[in-house]
Amino acid sequence: MEVFPSESEAYFVELHEYPIEEVFARLKASEELVREAIAGLVSQGLASTRSHSNPAANRPNVLVTFSFVGIVSYKHLVLRCLPKFFEREECCGPALERIIKAIFRQRSSDISPNSQHDESLDSMHGTMDEAVFFVADYLQNGEYPANPIVRESASRGEIDWERTIAEKTPWLLGEALVYLDPVHTYVEADDSDFCQQLHLAIVSDCFRFLKSTGIAEVIGIGSWPPSEAKLSDFGSPDYLLSKLRSERQVQFDDRRLRLLELMERHLERSMRLRSFESFGFFGTAHFEIVWETLCSHAFSNQRDLPISKCLSHASLSGRASQLSTNSTMKDIIDRPMWRIANGSLSFEQKSAGKLNPDIVTVHHENGDCLAILDAKYYALKVGHNTVSNQPGAEDIVKQHAYQMAMQEFAKANGLTIQNALLFPTNGETGIIGEVSYDTLSHFTGGHLIPITVVLVNMNDVIDFYLGADMRWMPTARGVLARL
Repeated sequence: MEVFPSESEAYFVELHEYPIEEVFARLKASEELVREAIAGLVSQGLASTRSHSNPAANRPNVLVTFSFVGIVSYKHLVLRCLPKFFEREECCGPALERIIKAIFRQRSSDISPNSQHDESLDSMHGTMDEAVFFVADYLQNGEYPANPIVRESASRGEIDWERTIAEKTPWLLGEALVYLDPVHTYVEADDSDFCQQLHLAIVSDCFRFLKSTGIAEVIGIGSWPPSEAKLSDFGSPDYLLSKLRSERQVQFDDRRLRLLELMERHLERSMRLRSFESFGFFGTAHFEIVWETLCSHAFSNQRDLPISKCLSHASLSGRASQLSTNSTMKDIIDRPMWRIANGSLSFEQKSAGKLNPDIVTVHHENGDCLAILDAKYYALKVGHNTVSNQPGAEDIVKQHAYQMAMQEFAKANGLTIQNALLFPTNGETGIIGEVSYDTLSHFTGGHLIPITVVLVNMNDVIDFYLGADMRWMPTARGVLARL
């Protein structure tokens, strides 16, 4: 079944270079339309082009590189971009569908009604991305909260004593003053609240847009929009922006302010692009964050958990003696200490930043172990006596530093340290080797263990992340046991 219907559509792979003529041919569209789409992607930071000299041709070849994972729509074009470790684009529809679902779930899990800042706002490059955010936020948190209206009643609500004393005549009953008709007030939402109705109209427009592109079906959004109203029913974009900005001046609630900011951005983008349907994007230009989330879930990351949740009787000695069992596992790694002695100045101060491994987990698959894992979004290639597209030396040094920083704690608690890098693959999950920085091992007396290199099947961990397949668990246990 074709999930994303379109007249002109094609698959590409992130960071692969394509001659522009090949892009024309794959999309089966006019050169003018494809060049417009590429220019839009370049302006959004989702693609780049470079000229490449070709002596056989009268003009230089133009090479196009797409730097995102996800789906772009422009008029009747649809470009689908796979992660960079894919070697070919054929028969990859189900894989991309899984990836889109994983990105959507990650976005949705980050949406909180009380969050003061949402990183997904910063990563939005187009209307499709905004549309998914609006719909996901609405499904989780509901409509924009209407401003309350205080209403007066003869009996409903609480007594407003200030108004009752000022406006009503009391009766003397014995030694007590009695008010026979006190003023009652109650608060209710204003169903005609302008910003709430505008929010519902935007959510409905976004829903219809996602239905038209096929994204709604993939991510499992329901079949009805919350409102029949259209944005054009509310006035010109300039008028709407003025109303939203006025509302921002009197609001202090975090969710209201966030939605107002996003509604403003949506209207400004609509004005700039002139057409809501002209250009849309859902995906990410930072798939490494998605890969880290998938691996964290797949290997039961305990980095942010209290030490007491991971070890029932933790020993906090040495550098860890300043911690408590309520400290998190990542707190085991100390911060750099600055010691200043300059004239009359003499003080110590710890740095704000420190080493922060992706995944830390205590397990018992092969004895009592402390696994330090790093999710590496690289298109690692292993050929005949060659390794390419691997992380740089600084990544290896940092991974060794994680071990050195946690070694004392592990030894005090009888834990064997395991160290590994996790790379995505479409093949089988398994260990393919190890990497080490022998100079560091020499200076530490040979106490540094090599870092295990693990290939992890992306489809398996996505299915586990989405809750669709629990068969990943024995695989994860097997990997941890062999590290």
